[in-house]
Amino acid sequence: MSKDERNENGLTPEAEALRARLDKGDLADAGEPGLDELVSLGLARLEPIHGRYMGSDLHGAIAEAADRMSRLSTILAAAERESTQSGDGGIRWVPRNDLATTFISQACESATSYVWTSHPTDRRADMLAASVLRDVRMIEQGVELRTIYPDTARTRPGEIAWATAVSEAGGEVRTDEPPFMRMVAIDGDAVVVEDPAHDDSDDTALRPAYIVTHRGMVEILERAYLRQWDAADPWMGGALRRRDGTFTTRRQRKIMNYLRDGHKAVWIQKKLVISPSTYQNEISKLYKGSGMDSLFALGYWWHSDASAPERALD
Repeated sequence: MSKDERNENGLTPEAEALRARLDKGDLADAGEPGLDELVSLGLARLEPIHGRYMGSDLHGAIAEAADRMSRLSTILAAAERESTQSGDGGIRWVPRNDLATTFISQACESATSYVWTSHPTDRRADMLAASVLRDVRMIEQGVELRTIYPDTARTRPGEIAWATAVSEAGGEVRTDEPPFMRMVAIDGDAVVVEDPAHDDSDDTALRPAYIVTHRGMVEILERAYLRQWDAADPWMGGALRRRDGTFTTRRQRKIMNYLRDGHKAVWIQKKLVISPSTYQNEISKLYKGSGMDSLFALGYWWHSDASAPERALD
C-alpha cells in the first residue's frame, strides 16, 4: 500500500479501524487485517490471559502484570496507573464503595441476563430484608442471580432468610471461607470490584472500589469471579457440601494442614479470618468426625492412611 493511502497517523485504513475498536475495549484475534501493523508500531499487544490482542497504549501495563502475576490486585493496580495517565478508559476508581451503589442499583435494574455478586463479610440484616423482594423479582424476570457469602453466613438469620427466599425463586447461593474478592458483575457489561489494595477499613462502605466497563477487563474479572464460584460450596438449604465417604470442609482441611506445618491456633485464626470460638468449633467437628480426642491424636490421624480420602479432596 502506498504512503498516500495512510492517514495522518501513518496507519492504513485497516489498521486505523482496528485501532478504533481496540480503543473501545474490544479484543482482536491473530490474523485480523491491520493487526500486524499495530503490533509492529507498539499500538497492540498480546493479552496473555485470553491469547488475544488488546490496545497497548491504554492498558499495556495490565497485560504485562497479568503475564508476571495472576493476582487480581496487581492487575487492578496497573489499571489504575494506566487510567490515570490515559483518562477513564472504562476503569474508574471511586474513593468509597458506597459511591458505586447508585451505579450498581441502576445496572441491576436494567440487567437482562445475569448478576453475579460476592460478599466476603457480614451483610446487615436490614439491608438483606430490604433487597430480598427486589432480588426475587429480578430472578422472576429471567435474570440469573449468583451470590457468594462467607461460611459464617450459614449461622446468621439475615443471610439464612435471604438465601432461602432467593433459592426458592431459582437463584444460586454458595459460601466459601474468606478472604475472597468483593465483586458485582452485570451482564458482561460492567463489574464493580473492591480495591484490594485498600480493604483495611472495618466499614465496607468506606473502602475504595473500581467501576469497570472496559470490555477486556470485564471479561478478566468475570473469569476471576467464576474461579471463586467454582471453589465455593453450594448453600443446599444451609448444609455444606459433602462427598461420599468424607466429612471435612475445605476450611477444616486448611486448619489441619496449618497445624501439620507447625502453626499455632492464633496464627490460623488470623489467616482464615475466623474467631477463636469458630476455630474451636471446627476442631470439635474434626474430633467428632475422626474419632480422636486430642490435637496430638488428630495430628496422628491426619498423617495416617485413615485420613487419605480427606486429604485427596484438595
